[in-house]
Amino acid sequence: KKTICLNKAAGTDLTSPTLSTGIKSLSFKYGFAFADTSMNVSVYIKQNGTTIAEYTINHTVTKSSKTIYTFDTTNLASGITAVTALTTPITGDFTIEIKNNNPSRPSIWDLTWDSYEV
Repeated sequence: KKTICLNKAAGTDLTSPTLSTGIKSLSFKYGFAFADTSMNVSVYIKQNGTTIAEYTINHTVTKSSKTIYTFDTTNLASGITAVTALTTPITGDFTIEIKNNNPSRPSIWDLTWDSYEV
């Protein structure tokens, strides 16, 4: 499996191309890539440039952790806050944006979503 590691700079982001399948849920695995001990990442689901759902992932560990965490819009784990939850499925085009908010290097893999078409 391959992983994406966000650059060690606040404001670094990963944005999907426009996806046209609609979305009813989003999930992915994430963790610390190197010796980082804190993570603050925002996850956005956007439609036509407007944020439809926004989540914040905020984790701090005392030493470099090899723990694998799961982000799932249908079951929020500890350390994840829904600023605006994806409570209603979205039809049509959308994008996913994952933004690094502090100078850490979070890794992200197994990103999947459940499509939603009417």
